Amino acid sequence: MRTILASVLAALLVLGALYVLGSSPIVEEIDPELLHAEPERLTVSIAEREEPQIDPDTLEVYVPVSSIDRGETIGFVATSNIAPKAYYEEDQIPLARNEDSYIGLLGFDTRALPRQGTIEVVAGDLREVISFELIGKEYRVSKIIVPDKLASTGVTTASQVSQSVAKNDNRSLSEVLAPISTTNYITEPFTSPLPTWVDVGEFGVVREDQHGAIRHLGVDLDGAEGDEIMASNRGMVVLAESLPNYGKTVVIDHGLGIYSLYLHLEDIKTIEGQLIERGEVLGTLGNSGLYSLEPHLHFSIKIRGVSVNPKQFIFLSEELYKY
Repeated sequence: MRTILASVLAALLVLGALYVLGSSPIVEEIDPELLHAEPERLTVSIAEREEPQIDPDTLEVYVPVSSIDRGETIGFVATSNIAPKAYYEEDQIPLARNEDSYIGLLGFDTRALPRQGTIEVVAGDLREVISFELIGKEYRVSKIIVPDKLASTGVTTASQVSQSVAKNDNRSLSEVLAPISTTNYITEPFTSPLPTWVDVGEFGVVREDQHGAIRHLGVDLDGAEGDEIMASNRGMVVLAESLPNYGKTVVIDHGLGIYSLYLHLEDIKTIEGQLIERGEVLGTLGNSGLYSLEPHLHFSIKIRGVSVNPKQFIFLSEELYKY
């Protein structure tokens, strides 16, 4: 009996063991070699850092006209990847930025001595020298005509006209024209203040009598009374008032010591402190002021105190801004 029970118990133990083994979870087999393998490394390709390329300094200079009369303007365009500087003798010439180039203007007085001159343009370690010739032009001389309205005040000779203008008009103008602004308002070439250019009083002519002489430092442009006068270029109106001899007068500061003047106007249509645009109406043509014989526009250009020929100046500015 005991033998039978023992056999039964043994059989049951065997069956239990088999049941337990059959219900165990499955474990995936691991490759033993993976247990000792090096972990895979993430490789990132990093390009070598390149040093920034610096363009070498460059400088090119363009001069449209290298021979001028006294009373005219020499001009040039300097193209450089760095801001250049320009010098005439000991004086630095202010340069007007125009996109990637720089424009320089240098005016000569009507009494300047003939010479061979040079302008030095420097950009970094680079240097260009502009050579030019100043010709000793002799300006025409004519007899002065004193307007009746001026003569009625007791001013009848060239010497008296000169004194009256210096005392009553030029004193005010000198204060206005003295500053050399670092601001450049010019973005385009200068243009005629009238639609048509009819010169009835040439630049530089000397008007004299036996008592003295006056040099005409502008041009007289013909037109009908009331014709609209336009700003020759963009700039700041620094004077808009009536002067005894010059009449109703407008002065525009174009920056860098360049000014344009408009005299003997019938009406002024701008105000001091206005930023006026090229071609914008500033007044109308007239006959105002004691020193005016008939309706016309006296138009002048000054470069850092030097009166220059307006017609040649406008032509030069057109050539410079074409480049």
